[in-house]
This record gives sequence, structure tokens and C-alpha cells, in this order.
Amino acid sequence: MCLICHLLRYANRAACFISAYGQGLTSPEAAWANHKYHGHHTLPPDMALKLKKEHEVKYGGQEINVA
Repeated sequence: MCLICHLLRYANRAACFISAYGQGLTSPEAAWANHKYHGHHTLPPDMALKLKKEHEVKYGGQEINVA
């Protein structure tokens, strides 16, 4: 990949995390949400609460690694 492609991919990934943090998600929740909604640039506003509940049910508050 070219350098510009790498930079754009990094910027898009960072924007997803910034969006998740702005909606009040923690780091593990943001990683999980971005993995689940990988095709979106931002999370839908009403999804933050739903994702927090779903993450808690699935992982019980444990941190996860999404590579």
C-alpha cells in the first residue's frame, strides 16, 4: 500500500475511536464496538447505550483484545 493509503486508514480508524469515546464508551467497549461496526465511520448516536449493555452481557466487564 502507498503511504497516503496508510495515513487515510489510520485517520479513519482514529475517527472511529474518537466517535466512540465521545459517546462515553471505555477503551475495551470502543475496541469492541469498532470491531463490530467496522464498515461505519462513526457509531450511530443511539447505539452507544445498546453497545454498552451488549458488551457487558457478552464479556461481563472483562477487557478484550481486538487486533
